[in-house]
Amino acid sequence: LCVTVDAPQLGRRERDMRQKLLDIKDAPKLEKENYSDKYKKRKKAKKKVGGVAASISSFIDPSLNWNDISWIREACGDEMKLVLKGVQCGEDAVKAVEYGIDAIILSNHGGRQLDYGRSGMEILVEVMEYLDANSMRGRMEVWVDGGFRRGTDIFKALALGANCVGIGRPFLFGLACYGQ
Repeated sequence: LCVTVDAPQLGRRERDMRQKLLDIKDAPKLEKENYSDKYKKRKKAKKKVGGVAASISSFIDPSLNWNDISWIREACGDEMKLVLKGVQCGEDAVKAVEYGIDAIILSNHGGRQLDYGRSGMEILVEVMEYLDANSMRGRMEVWVDGGFRRGTDIFKALALGANCVGIGRPFLFGLACYGQ
């Protein structure tokens, strides 16, 4: 189970707002034939829909705290792994170990939450220093995500102590170009 811990509210996703995507309840029905008709009807009715981000934000609880993480950890038991996404500092990484978290993901959500947030690579250095200082390295996996564009970036993260590196955009770019 992966719980996002650093986004009590979604950022202002202007691309979603501009595109005025259909509400999430309509997503399974999306087809090229009916999308244009629905969009035209909504435009005529002047109905504003904030897009996917607005729909997703209804699932976010801004009051999430370490007590909730403790409850989730207990509910998961030993058979389910618990991962925290969005850890932003060394202190929280140490606390995650203390709460029995299996892995953390150091991520700034592709810069879509706070465009001035630190990158996962920047956070990684601090997190590993804190884990080392508290003799906790190896007690929890550290994954890093965001900003990786080259293979050398991956090797740097692994050399700094990451167990796993997320490469979402480069993978999608490759798919978009038929792997070329």
